Amino acid sequence: MMKKIFTVFLIVAISFTATGCSGALRKKFTRRKGEEKKLAPVFKPYDYKTELTSRQLYVNHYTFWKNAHTEVIKILGENIINNKRLKTYARYALDEIKQMQQLLPQEQGAQLAPYAEDLNGIVDKLMDENYVTGHKHTLTKSLKHNYNEVNRNFSYNKMKGFLQG
Repeated sequence: MMKKIFTVFLIVAISFTATGCSGALRKKFTRRKGEEKKLAPVFKPYDYKTELTSRQLYVNHYTFWKNAHTEVIKILGENIINNKRLKTYARYALDEIKQMQQLLPQEQGAQLAPYAEDLNGIVDKLMDENYVTGHKHTLTKSLKHNYNEVNRNFSYNKMKGFLQG
């Protein structure tokens, strides 16, 4: 008899402790109302192109081209060539000279086109690692010639009369 009373008391005690006084078990299994949906932020695109004039853009692209082209020549002059860095700067120099060409009027852009095509051919050669190791001096000479011609004929001071803005 004592065992039965003890067992019933134990079951009642466990059930009270499991449910608790605050109704935590009941709260755990009740369905919650849907929370308010948060609105997504609205992004308004802003056109930055209108802030810079074509002269300022040309100066930027000319400076970026000059720095990237100088880096390519510098990398080729090193004993151990970092091919990834060489390819990155070569592509960057090519992109910048094309941007310069687009900013110039049609006549001056046509005069810059042969230098851009020449640089494009050199960049294609620079993409082949085996070609670079065997023809490093030839590539350096071609790059220096291209750099000097573009620097002499298409500097900002010579082109600012053709640029609007």
